[in-house]
Amino acid sequence: MMKLLWSCLVSVIIFFTTSDANAQKKHEAMGITFKIPSDWIITDEQPESNAISFSCEKEGENESGSISFAYIGRDLDMNAFLALCMQNAENSANISDGKNFAWGKDTTEVAVGDFVARQVTYTVSFLGLAFSNKILVLKACGNMVMLNTTEADEDHDKNKKGFETIMKTFKCK
Repeated sequence: MMKLLWSCLVSVIIFFTTSDANAQKKHEAMGITFKIPSDWIITDEQPESNAISFSCEKEGENESGSISFAYIGRDLDMNAFLALCMQNAENSANISDGKNFAWGKDTTEVAVGDFVARQVTYTVSFLGLAFSNKILVLKACGNMVMLNTTEADEDHDKNKKGFETIMKTFKCK
């Protein structure tokens, strides 16, 4: 009886360990890798000469979790790159009829995988829904990298694990 119980426990542990590992996909581009939860997908991939942009989005009709990425294969001044990304976000919100656009108070430094990124936050509303967003810029694997996270405030709890997985696993291959 004890042997059967032990066998069942080992089977359960193996199932949960392997199902968690299989629940993630790996994305690689320009020397950078990260893991994507199984309910997120890569969209809008646009490779260019020495650059790439794409999005990683939570799947589903009423889902709002998304990270836009841009990798540029050259060294730029970090502050100038952040300012350019901020201007692009503000212009995009204006073109898309965003309302109540507002920047957060300060630029902070945060961890993205093994890297330190500069982060600025902003809020905007679309069609009556409030969205919270973060722009992060960093240097990784010989590239300038921009990540722009966005989510409807009401979806924060649903998106948290996906954002954390992507951010924590971001590294050079």
